[in-house]
Amino acid sequence: MREIKQLFHRRLRRELGIAIARERIQHGLSRFYIASMTRSHTILATLVLVYAGQGWSQAKRNCLSYEPAVVKVTGTIISRTYPGPPNYESIRGGDEAETYWLLALPRLICVNQREPADLVDEAKTNIHRIQLVFISEEAYVTYRRLLGKRVVATGTLYGSFTGHHHTPVLLRVKSLVRAR
Repeated sequence: MREIKQLFHRRLRRELGIAIARERIQHGLSRFYIASMTRSHTILATLVLVYAGQGWSQAKRNCLSYEPAVVKVTGTIISRTYPGPPNYESIRGGDEAETYWLLALPRLICVNQREPADLVDEAKTNIHRIQLVFISEEAYVTYRRLLGKRVVATGTLYGSFTGHHHTPVLLRVKSLVRAR
């Protein structure tokens, strides 16, 4: 019986979060009490816990914001070639080669959703690379000396929406400076 109780408490901690489980265990609320809750109360409680947990975790992580906010991100500029038109599948198979610069980040970042109904600038997590977008082709010449170097990139973020976008979030570059 004791093993069953311990197993139940472990499962309760996993499902409801450690803080809530401790409170319920301390107050002697058993599985019989939890089982007696109506289905609608259980669903409502689950939804509240899930959404509250997402909000708290994002706030703690200090996520970045999409445009129009100007952000600064530090990373290493790398160059990658991807298959382009017509099929975006294989350069060997005849697709055009497209080379892009990416910012490889030293740690994962997240970006908050811009607006609740926005389907492009959605909340993103675990971002480890950001595609760099320049206003003109001349920027590649200007910043070529920074390729492979650690930089601070300043600009505005937006979500990917075409076959030419190879990371979930892109940075419209305003400036690149060598990081110290």
